[in-house]
Amino acid sequence: TTHGGEALSLAACLATLKEIQRADLISHLWRMGALLLKEINMLIESSRLADYIACIGLPPWTALRFRDAKGNDSLILRSLFQQEAIKRGLLTHGNHMLTLGHDEEVIAETLHIYAGAFEVLADAIAGGNIEQRLEGAPLQPILRQV
Repeated sequence: TTHGGEALSLAACLATLKEIQRADLISHLWRMGALLLKEINMLIESSRLADYIACIGLPPWTALRFRDAKGNDSLILRSLFQQEAIKRGLLTHGNHMLTLGHDEEVIAETLHIYAGAFEVLADAIAGGNIEQRLEGAPLQPILRQV
């Protein structure tokens, strides 16, 4: 067939599988993800944001969920979080899809950045001025409900 002799992708796949096994990647993802999940939720609690933010999901893939005072998803709060994380050097949408490169040092830096962003969010919520703190347009829904 057209690609019958192509073996490069098979070799790349085999090398990847060997590296996954050598590095015990699955255990690493669960261990680092559990650490990140626990520490983010502790940071949320200590920032007095548990009514507004939660880190949810399974350890290898977690996400921040932002809610308003009524418990509805909040794109305004997510927008302010993303703005503040970017200001501190982290481009994120609040999902954490871990890789082998996510070690204790990366997680500690992420938590440091989140702490600063959460401080701004807590202050904006207390002051009732979340939207006024945005320096650009807030995020918009991708899918519209009809």
